[in-house]
Amino acid sequence: MKKFLLSLCFLPSLCFADMMLDYPTYFTGKTGCFILFDANKNEVVTQYHEERCQKQFDVLKKLVSTGKLPYIETSPKGLKLYGITDSAYDAKNPALRVGSFSAFTEKDQGKKTQRYFMVLNFADKKQVKNGATGGDEAKELTTFLLKRLRYY
Repeated sequence: MKKFLLSLCFLPSLCFADMMLDYPTYFTGKTGCFILFDANKNEVVTQYHEERCQKQFDVLKKLVSTGKLPYIETSPKGLKLYGITDSAYDAKNPALRVGSFSAFTEKDQGKKTQRYFMVLNFADKKQVKNGATGGDEAKELTTFLLKRLRYY
């Protein structure tokens, strides 16, 4: 039985343990959120502080419908990643850096296309080094989480 369950873990939806990420560890020093949504099933796969991400998620759904999100890359699993980053500093607190990434992945599976939507945003007091922006870090953290969840 154990071998059977292990063999099924290549399918992310069948591996509940993969959904149990320690989000506070990945967001150490940050106030942030993450949502991964299966567009085909119309259901949330995993989320962390979703109320913080909800407005950004609603905007992402509208952007996806326009077809105007730029292509970024294709993952080793063949998922095409489209998305946008955003970086800013809080006007009320200039020491507070904000980063976000809104994206979707898609993979042609014959008669249907599998799509996932994801949003991540955070605020922290980290100083920017080497030209890296909050948006760049949000994209990097998103793809890291997707890999940990075995979706990317």
